[in-house]
Amino acid sequence: MSTFRSFAFVLVLLVGCAQPYAISVIGDDARVRQTHHGVAWDGRLCHESAQYLHQHSLEEPFQRSPREAIDLLLAQFRSRPSRAAAFVLAELFCVEGSRHPAVSEDAAKCHVSSAIFAYACLFDDALPGDGGPFDRRHRMACEIYNQALSNVLARRPLSTSNWSDSKTLTSFAGPVKVVEQSWKLPWPPNQYDRFEIAGRYQVADIDYPSRQQGLGVPLVAFRAQQPAEAQAKADAFLPRNAHQVLPATLCVRFHGSIVTAIQDPSRGMTADITVLDPMVEDAIQIEGRSVPIEANFITPLAFAIDDAPHVSGFKGFMDTTSWGDHHGLYMLHPYQPGKIPVVLVNGLMGKPETWVPMFNALSANEMLRRRYQFWYFMYPTGNPVLYSAAVLRDGLHKAQRIFDPDGTDPAFNQMVIVGHSMGGLVTRLQVTNSGDTLWNALENQPFDSIKAPESSRELIKSVFFFESLPFVKRVVFMATPHRGSALADRWFSEMFSADLKLPEQIRLTTEDYLMPGGMASKPGGDHVPTAVDSLSPENPVLIALEKLPIAPGIVYDSIIPNRKAAGQTGGTDGIVPYASAHLDGAATETIIKSGHGCTRNPDAIYEVSRRLFLHLADVDAGNRAPSRPTDSLPVQPLNASNPSGN
Repeated sequence: MSTFRSFAFVLVLLVGCAQPYAISVIGDDARVRQTHHGVAWDGRLCHESAQYLHQHSLEEPFQRSPREAIDLLLAQFRSRPSRAAAFVLAELFCVEGSRHPAVSEDAAKCHVSSAIFAYACLFDDALPGDGGPFDRRHRMACEIYNQALSNVLARRPLSTSNWSDSKTLTSFAGPVKVVEQSWKLPWPPNQYDRFEIAGRYQVADIDYPSRQQGLGVPLVAFRAQQPAEAQAKADAFLPRNAHQVLPATLCVRFHGSIVTAIQDPSRGMTADITVLDPMVEDAIQIEGRSVPIEANFITPLAFAIDDAPHVSGFKGFMDTTSWGDHHGLYMLHPYQPGKIPVVLVNGLMGKPETWVPMFNALSANEMLRRRYQFWYFMYPTGNPVLYSAAVLRDGLHKAQRIFDPDGTDPAFNQMVIVGHSMGGLVTRLQVTNSGDTLWNALENQPFDSIKAPESSRELIKSVFFFESLPFVKRVVFMATPHRGSALADRWFSEMFSADLKLPEQIRLTTEDYLMPGGMASKPGGDHVPTAVDSLSPENPVLIALEKLPIAPGIVYDSIIPNRKAAGQTGGTDGIVPYASAHLDGAATETIIKSGHGCTRNPDAIYEVSRRLFLHLADVDAGNRAPSRPTDSLPVQPLNASNPSGN
């Protein structure tokens, strides 16, 4: 094989696993237009409002000036209040507010008034007229309310420094005094230093951004990096050297009838402000009703990626020391008791961005969001698979010691791990009992005969000797080379291994204590093993791992890409052949049409969601025999052609 062809094949291997994924946050007012259909823009009213003005002889006054139409309609409303009129006033105030400079008091007064009338249209029982959920104005009133509050926040950003201070808002219905403020985000208000309005940003390369429709303004909350002495144990699993970025939703509940307030504006109204965590609560109580809150899940994640230190997947492959302390187990949100952890493990040259499309789709599903919490394992992928698996195992044990030391959280003990490509091998090493099989595959000497410093002995022991994690109950393999890939044969390993830079402790421990004891005499054992060695079909560890069964009680599933056709065995995804990805005994196996880089493929995302629903069925049924996909799941998961569920 020519050098050029060999190098080309290696590039195919690396690019197929890496899936470069660029994500950015772009300010774009057009995004607001797209998400607020039917709400007045550029002075244009919806059909219902325009029809009302025509029927009540207010069309000509509106054409002359929206403010003239508002004054006339307010006079009519005082004597003949109605839900229909409240809706029109909400939209008229929206139009009038847009005519003033965004930062002006006049604009703020109009937007507060717009929110009050929209809220009254939705919830004020003193207003005559139908306002049920099947009235098109009901949804538009939600949009007007959300947009009005968004405009108020754009002028007067949420501040946590004076969160507890009383506030008074001005409106055409009189003064509105904020009598209560509820803070339901993780960590106290003074730990947040910035908020952004999520609806004013667009995330690149996401066709169906995950959001929940409802009431309120979705925010992006930035928690400042805390001093080391102030950090709790839980901070160990949150992004380091960057803000912790969380979704939030702000709601304002107005108290008192708009009918009374508009007849005597001097009396005013009261209100309370609540900031909620949509990953924990998906509704707010209003007048005895549970009302869904508006939520945006993908924009905070995009901001988190944009704000975090940028690391290169390729550099993490070529120089595993280049990532510093950025590797390890991470949580997208502070630990949530009662939710089952799903740990995502990427493949060669991957980064957290690999999972953004999948997280976007899964978080859009209310049941999955309510029952699961999503973590990811970030690791420089040039390290040997056995070492990367040991790092993940240590991180998961640490999480157990911190969050479930007594084993009292049933959800923690139903953990799911999803591994793509080489990440699937890292995953498999979490659910097997090694015995001395892996050690004997590389070494001719007993472990007890190793004469090495204690730190080296502990490293060797953690890598080669381990038991299945008892709290992991299901694993999902995606395009996993259980028997290696021919593209990672010894020739390629030797070509790349000369340039790969591994951590000094791994290199010295291997050279000084493992290679002299027999490793050098094994296939590929004439150099310190790397990730590429781990993927070779001739790799003795991979051959030995094939002989180790997955521990009893673990349900495992296979999602196998075939670049030519779905449902056909015997093919390949261009990197991993079916013969390598197939596992006997899998609870489910699905072959999708895709290349190797399938984590953003809609069909792959759909299949992962199906496994998560099946896992919930097993958990709720008391861990009976593992479920298999059917056409009658308790709750239908995501649609393959529209993975966000929108």
